[in-house]
Amino acid sequence: MGLIVVGGPNGRATAELCRQARIPIVWVHNNRDDIDTAVVGADHVDAGRLAAGHLAQTHRRENIVFVGGFTPDEVAHGDRETVAQRYEGYLSVVGSAAAEGIPTDLTPEGAYRGVRRYLAERPAPAGW
Repeated sequence: MGLIVVGGPNGRATAELCRQARIPIVWVHNNRDDIDTAVVGADHVDAGRLAAGHLAQTHRRENIVFVGGFTPDEVAHGDRETVAQRYEGYLSVVGSAAAEGIPTDLTPEGAYRGVRRYLAERPAPAGW
């Protein structure tokens, strides 16, 4: 038996419980606590670069807008760290002069509201 943990608010406590019970544990995604267990993660900078690059190169999009939350005011619960890493990858494709963002609380509803508000405030792109 083993345990795969995807996220979690208290990594240290979970790791300690598993150590005491002699249950092997692997963290998927990330863990903010200082623990002595394996973490299987993703390269979020590269993920942002790949996503923005796909839109720019494959779909020939020039205006690519990043949707995410960066501050505690925007996101009460969520992973602002990986958002910032993905944003870094996005910037490597679009450049800081063309970068544009839509703040969200990292929920589907929040993203929908943010994108809807963004689109309502701008004229429709040519060809729509």
